Amino acid sequence: MVKPGVIYHKDTRGNEGLFTLEEMAKKNLLQTPYSHNLHYANSVFEGIRAVWDDKENKLYLITLDQHVNRFLNSIKGKFHGNFDPNSLYNGQDDTTDDVAFGVTRPDEKSFTFLNITYDEIKDAIVKTVQANIKAGNIDAKQGCYVRPIVYRDQVWNAKGEFDPSLGVFSLKHSVVLEIETFMWGAYLSGSPKVIVYPEGIDTTLRHIKAGGNYAFGGIVKDYAMARGYSEGIITDNTPERNVLEGGGENLFVYVGDSVLTPDKSQSILPGTKRNLVIQLTKNLGYNLVETKIPLDTFLSAKSAGFSGTAAGYEGIDRVKDAKTGRKQIFDLNHEPLVKVVNEYKKLITGKEVEEANKELQKKIRTEVVL
Repeated sequence: MVKPGVIYHKDTRGNEGLFTLEEMAKKNLLQTPYSHNLHYANSVFEGIRAVWDDKENKLYLITLDQHVNRFLNSIKGKFHGNFDPNSLYNGQDDTTDDVAFGVTRPDEKSFTFLNITYDEIKDAIVKTVQANIKAGNIDAKQGCYVRPIVYRDQVWNAKGEFDPSLGVFSLKHSVVLEIETFMWGAYLSGSPKVIVYPEGIDTTLRHIKAGGNYAFGGIVKDYAMARGYSEGIITDNTPERNVLEGGGENLFVYVGDSVLTPDKSQSILPGTKRNLVIQLTKNLGYNLVETKIPLDTFLSAKSAGFSGTAAGYEGIDRVKDAKTGRKQIFDLNHEPLVKVVNEYKKLITGKEVEEANKELQKKIRTEVVL
């Protein structure tokens, strides 16, 4: 049985030290159900082994330097800390170009980052192991496992109250570093039997609404927000760079007489509101096609929209390809887009809809008896 031990905790609210779980609870340091990490797997971590040397009668952390270096790279890559927002720009020309494009660069002071050094992390890891050995939580001669983790927690105000802010944007959420250690034997014992999963990760795992699947969406969203944009667009890795979805929304593209949306064979979440928009669009008589959409087609489209439970269904104002600098300003008054947007809002609010969508409206609404 794993025995809860002493945990190192440091956060952007000014808390730091070695605490038991009971002490963390009293100091309000434990994650609540509103933690960004809980909902969107917004964390980076390492796994480090400490091994006892019988000959020298000493305990050794194995490849600690490499772990700390990788940990720091992960913290930076996930925008948790050690991060310069200026790195999102190619240079002053790029910044000026965005301003000219109608985008205001945000005030980085409103964002929260955990800036921590290599030596601080290394020292904290060692102290955490030492404290747990001293407390009797670990038998040094049996070795132990160390788990440093950095994650985005709640949004806190000046009064020390937290705001249950959800949504994949996380740069204003507090950042927490925690290090726990415990005794853990072999992860795989003997000669393991393995099986090859029948589907590739590029399709199956992004088809479920799991927290981990939002980690990349969160990076895309944070990248966009830190540059002053509202959302990012995810593409696949093909030469065509087919567009897939936003950081947390499904995508619809209006081209000619058709409405295009990425099909479910691609790396998208088959959203409930995506399905709703598909049905109501077809019911309105538009030609809706589920297909691959090359980036070039998207950047040449008349209009485009995002769907999602939080987002509803809204038209996209403009887009820039960060890789090539190519831009497009969409037509928010494009008649098919406007008609679908308005019908969607009527559908979910119970207002009068087109005859073809009346049965759909009844089907999607469930009364909550009070």
